[in-house]
Amino acid sequence: MSRRSYDRRDVAFDYPLSSRFDENDAVVHFEDVKIPWDRVFVFKDLRMAQAQWHDTRAHVLQNYQCMIRLMVKLRFMLGLARKIAETNNIIITRRYAKPWG
Repeated sequence: MSRRSYDRRDVAFDYPLSSRFDENDAVVHFEDVKIPWDRVFVFKDLRMAQAQWHDTRAHVLQNYQCMIRLMVKLRFMLGLARKIAETNNIIITRRYAKPWG
């Protein structure tokens, strides 16, 4: 099951980012699957299910991909805002400075 794209029209000129770079989320659902018991971490134990996220660093590692993805998008938006400001003579660019270090 996959969610629909945010931009259903896919017009690249009007929607340059979402028409090309929309990130779809999906869930795969299986029925009647045999899972060996040595692969089961938690079964009908609410405290253990909560502990696997809160007592370990799993929640940090789970969010790492999301943080990287959002950082890349933020850098893109900052670069776009800077280009708009330069084009409108709001700021002056120093050509010898590197923007990201």
